[in-house]
Amino acid sequence: LVNLLHNLLRSRFSWSLFTAPKYIPYLANNKLDRGFLFLLAQFTTPSFIPPSQIYTHLYSRSTPELANHSSRRLMMFNIIFYPAPVTKLTEGKVISLKEVYQYITLDADALTHTHRLRELWREAHAGKRALKGVRDYKAAHFDYACFSGTFRTRDDEGLIQHSGLICLDFDHVGTYLQTRSLREKLLTDRYFTTRMMFTSPSGDGFKWVVGIDLAKCDHRTWFQALRNYVRITYGLETDAKCINVSRACFLPYDANCYVHPEISNKPDVCPF
Repeated sequence: LVNLLHNLLRSRFSWSLFTAPKYIPYLANNKLDRGFLFLLAQFTTPSFIPPSQIYTHLYSRSTPELANHSSRRLMMFNIIFYPAPVTKLTEGKVISLKEVYQYITLDADALTHTHRLRELWREAHAGKRALKGVRDYKAAHFDYACFSGTFRTRDDEGLIQHSGLICLDFDHVGTYLQTRSLREKLLTDRYFTTRMMFTSPSGDGFKWVVGIDLAKCDHRTWFQALRNYVRITYGLETDAKCINVSRACFLPYDANCYVHPEISNKPDVCPF
């Protein structure tokens, strides 16, 4: 039966996962969640595959694994925060996701720098300013965080503890209405639970922070799976550099930042 499944999948879909026999036991032993995570992370020509045929096995909220993530555990996950400039690799401060939410929605300096950066972007797009100057302003003035854990030094080898979170970065998504529509769809995604979502500093993209279960597979495999998932389901491309567990994320001001109600202790209402 396993060999038959192997041959059928290889001949019909050419999924690279099944060229490696070591992954077959994930399917043969009823470990469909992990098997399909590896699958989704590795196939290279996914555009023709109906999502409904894959994602039922991927990350259903009714799975026993998800039940282990109690509200208390989710709220205890910490990340690391760094003040500007972005060149800092040490001296980060451990904070909670709730504190990140408070920073993004309340910090006066973040508001000032976000408005100024967007003015500079408009000038750059009009040809009145060099893009390098805009990037230099962001690097010098924006505080930032590593959502995937706490670190001794800001590199992958400096990881102390993974937070169980991963942040995906979507740049240059489109108009305000297009961005809003995509955010609403991701917020109500049936397979991945949004922990936080906010507009990027430039204003034409957004960040999506979701919970991941490291008992299923590692951070990099989760990133590849999520990247392929949003490409197939929503037609979105995410920044490939987010595969690094130590990837830094600039924190803007966003009054409409979404945070999961288990973190904010507020009703679950879409803010945008």
